[in-house]
Amino acid sequence: MKGAIKELSSWFEAHGLNPADFRLRLEARSIAAQRDALKAFKADVEPHLAPPAAPHRKGTLEGVEISVEGPLHGF
Repeated sequence: MKGAIKELSSWFEAHGLNPADFRLRLEARSIAAQRDALKAFKADVEPHLAPPAAPHRKGTLEGVEISVEGPLHGF
């Protein structure tokens, strides 16, 4: 996921867009998929997130706000 976000951020910049103006939302279709995605996200991506700019925002990776969501809210 880190590589994909880096490419996405580069694509934004190459097209004159500010990565900070965008949010990537990974939405799982099932509870099991959400659980597995969150486990991988916490291990692989979360340690590299920059702190959120405000309490109501998510952390950023390569300037892009990123979140993992699914059927269980607040999971």
